[in-house]
Amino acid sequence: MRDFLDFIELPIVQGKKRIKLENNRAAHPTQKPEKLLELIILASSNENDIVLDPFFGKGTTGFVAQKLKRNWIGIERNADYINISKKRMNEKHTTDYVGCLKVLKSLPEKSVDLIFADPPYNLSGEGYLTTQNGKVAKLHKGDWDVIVDIHKFNEAWIKECIRVLSDTGTIWISGTLHNHPSVGVILKKLGLWIINDVIWFKRNATPLLSTNRLAPSTELIWIASKSKKYLFNYAIAKQINGGKQMKNLWEINAERHKTKHPTEKPETLMQRIILLGSNEGQLVLDPFMGSGTTGAVSKQLNRNFIGIEISKEYFDIANQRINNEIANEVQINEYSANESNKSKQLLLMEDKVKYKRKKKVDLI
Repeated sequence: MRDFLDFIELPIVQGKKRIKLENNRAAHPTQKPEKLLELIILASSNENDIVLDPFFGKGTTGFVAQKLKRNWIGIERNADYINISKKRMNEKHTTDYVGCLKVLKSLPEKSVDLIFADPPYNLSGEGYLTTQNGKVAKLHKGDWDVIVDIHKFNEAWIKECIRVLSDTGTIWISGTLHNHPSVGVILKKLGLWIINDVIWFKRNATPLLSTNRLAPSTELIWIASKSKKYLFNYAIAKQINGGKQMKNLWEINAERHKTKHPTEKPETLMQRIILLGSNEGQLVLDPFMGSGTTGAVSKQLNRNFIGIEISKEYFDIANQRINNEIANEVQINEYSANESNKSKQLLLMEDKVKYKRKKKVDLI
């Protein structure tokens, strides 16, 4: 009972920011904000622990506990509130990406030429650590990176992506060992032709403070298509690689982020993917747009682009970034017009200095 008393006395304050009261999602007079419950449960329990709420009302504690992968027990005397709570437990969390699937379902079949997806890796929450300013810290990129059933989620969005992919298009899916196996199994289950698994090696990857395993410095990218007939710009790949056949091990350094998004991909990586997997004027889709790197590079390379993003904050950042991007026609024309300089020009595009002062990004 002491834990419960501690809970009801907690001030609704996080640091210097006051947690805003939320609009009641059900008719209960003393509803607590979900954000407050998240802070309490994350700070006081681990995944699979049991959380007890002896006066659970409309079930906010249970809803948040379930979202954060905890078991829970709730006690409530009011039958109406019990029914409200049961319905709420059956709701899908925002991290099920209903919005993403809804937008994908609205797109015509076979309308997209290239899909790049960097889905949530499900690495946030209790038990996941990172380094911040040289110190160990809990890893929580956002609620969008906490998935209740990652395999079910992957299959749902990949199915819709394949539906909208053209017969000659390719889908590129980035991930780490935490999500990569699930994606591979689903691609095989859906009958796709797996073209390659690209290993992206980051020589300057973030160091690991732990001493019980190897420091992660790679990400994996599946490349798949509907059949063995697909668009792949082999000649450009060879030119980027200095006239030699390109292999599936790509050494591309991590770059300073242009925005505050925690998983922003380097423009150099996206330039390579979009050049190899599409032609000018074709349509590129990114179902997890984030800070808009795919869209910005698509615009640089004279491609059309559709981006889907669940976070209003990151959507606004991406929208601003893409609108401010200028199609890099001069650079593209330089290496397209002069056959003898193609290799040189493409190498210059990838070797340009990336560590510039971070520019301020204004939200719309």
